[in-house]
Amino acid sequence: MSGECGRPRSRTQKLQLQNFLFIKLIDIFHDKISAMATKQTLQRKAKKHARVHGFLKRMMDHDGRNVLKRRRNKGRAKITA
Repeated sequence: MSGECGRPRSRTQKLQLQNFLFIKLIDIFHDKISAMATKQTLQRKAKKHARVHGFLKRMMDHDGRNVLKRRRNKGRAKITA
């Protein structure tokens, strides 16, 4: 089954050994790999949020100005995003 120095003889045996070693490597470093690959569920974008919900966007439209007016009348400390 083995050639010199314990190396596999055939191409099939080499591939099987490579697959085995790769699987073992994944098993060993699974926790580290999964921890590095995880991201937050929500990737917030501050600039996009401000462009959609910000003061300038509200002031551009009649309905947006009404939103600001209602929030001011209600006494909100923060009237826009």
